[in-house]
Formats: sequence, C-alpha cells, structure tokens
Amino acid sequence: MSRVAMMLALVLFAVLAWQSLRKQGSTEAVSPADLLQEISRSGDSQLVQPIPQVLDLDPRKLALGERLFREPRLSGKGFSCNTCHPLESGGMDGLPRSLTIHGGRDQMNTPTLFNAAFYPYLQWRADQPDLAAQLDAVIANPLHMASSWSAVEESLRKDPGYRQAFREIYDSEPTRSRIKDALVTFEQSLITPDSDFDRWLRGDEKALTEQQQRGFGLFRRYGCSSCHQGINLGGNLVARYGVFGSAFNHRELPLNEFDQGRLRVTGNNADRFLFRVPGLRNVAVTAPYFHDGSVASLEEAVGHMGHVQLGVDIPVEDRADIAAFLRSLTGEYRGRRL
Repeated sequence: MSRVAMMLALVLFAVLAWQSLRKQGSTEAVSPADLLQEISRSGDSQLVQPIPQVLDLDPRKLALGERLFREPRLSGKGFSCNTCHPLESGGMDGLPRSLTIHGGRDQMNTPTLFNAAFYPYLQWRADQPDLAAQLDAVIANPLHMASSWSAVEESLRKDPGYRQAFREIYDSEPTRSRIKDALVTFEQSLITPDSDFDRWLRGDEKALTEQQQRGFGLFRRYGCSSCHQGINLGGNLVARYGVFGSAFNHRELPLNEFDQGRLRVTGNNADRFLFRVPGLRNVAVTAPYFHDGSVASLEEAVGHMGHVQLGVDIPVEDRADIAAFLRSLTGEYRGRRL
C-alpha cells in the first residue's frame, strides 16, 4: 500500500469512528500532564506535540538562504519566494487565489511556509515529497516562477556577492544543488514555536484561557483531532474534501481543474477531491481558508468542516470555543508573535 493510500485509510477509519469519539469525549478542561499520559497510553506520540524552540542549522546557510528567498532573480520577472510567502504576514499572501507571475489569478490558495519542514509531503495535492522537490516545481511552474535552474545559476553567477558567498560556504560557484541547499536550510528554519498552546503543552496550565481549553476539548470531541494531528495539527494525511455531500455548495465559482484534487496527479478517479489535510498552526493569521480560499473566518471554517467532513451542525457557541482554541496555535517567529 502506498503512503498516500495508507493515510487515506487512516482518515476513513477516523471518519467512521468520530461519532464514538463524540460520545467518549469531554469538553471539561484537561491538563497538559493528563494529555501526555493519554498519548503515552495510546502509543501515539504523533497525536499532538509542541513545535521545537530551536533547530540546529548552519547560520551561514541560513543567511544566504534568506537572501535567496527574497531574491527576484529566481524568477527573472520580479517574483521571489517571499512574494507569495511573505514572512511578515503569516508566510502566505492572504489572497483567496494567488497572483500568477503574469498578473492573473491562480486556481488555488497559497499555503503558508511556516513549519513546512515538518510535513511528510507538500502542496494541497500532496504531490511533492519535500522542500527540495517543491523548489523544483515552483521554479519550473509557468504560473509561479516560470524559470529554470540553468537561468537561475547564470543570473547568480553574474553577481560577485553571490559568487563570494557560495565559495565561502560551499567552495563552489552557485549551482542548482547548492542554491537549493541554502534555500531548503532557510525554509527549514521557518518554525513558529511558543504559541500559547505550546506553552500549555510544556506545562503552563495558565497559558490557555478557559474558553480555549473548552475549545480544545470540543476539537477532540467532535473528531477534528482525528485528521488534524501531529506537530502541525495536520498536514500528514490526505482526505476527501466533502465526506458528507459536496464541499463546494457554499461558493459561487464553478469547479476548476485544481478542485479535482489528487485526480489530476494520479489519473485515478478514486482520488477525485482528495487533498492534503491542512496544518492548523498559525491558522488564525492565514485566512482565507481551504485550497480555494473560499472561507474568510475561523468560525465559518469550523462550521463548514462540521457539515462536509463530519456530517454535523456544530452549534455557534461551540464554533466560537473551537475558534478560540485555534487562535492559541499562533506562534512566534524571531521572537515576535505572528
């Protein structure tokens, strides 16, 4: 069984089990110690865990990688990685559908790059295995960078500053593999630790408000945590968007090619409407939501998920509590809250 097929099987099992989870679950406050004991008993260390506070990465590569991340010469047309993934605003552009390099609109919403290093695969359709492969796809994509690694190499080699930096770090001219290595190293550093939820997980029982703790209980009780799990609270599974009926009835735009999900990757009709489950880290600052950017608010997103993924109408007060919990997932980058 392939990795994606295995992840889908886990999601389907979770959907079948969610009603049982609701009966067993509780909205009462749970302490970090109780939660960690529960995880230990279940044997599932991936259920939930805090973002690490520090990663051991080469500071020279980080500096060069950040320079490259903000370098419009990667496209040769004014676009840099930071154009669509601005680090000053949540690691995504905030648009329902991203601008293309030609000034039009893409078919999908830009995901945030923060904490992307913790995902087992990337992009909405889970079609890139890691950050290096993602860079290959973006550079060549005619809507995004519309370039090639040979063109990037040629451009950077004309810059004495880049030539010197690559010689000092890699003892080499700028090459595809070295450029990717510096960029990936920097992208790995884009973590956002020390959210209120992380501080709560580390033992600070006052880090979450009563409403946020109640929201976390509801998040687990309704079965949200069956798919939104692991260090990023999501991103490690693929799931059918619209388990209980169409997931697109709420929007006016007709279906497009990207809405078909993994079908366009595999050609298998069984993969229609399959998408990577989005991670929920920093979700409060990365609106609008879903692959099509069709939902503007957290509360609306929670209600939409209840209807199309769980087959339940989540009451307004429960949506507010869950949204309050989700706001506790906003972390810090370079010591500042996103």
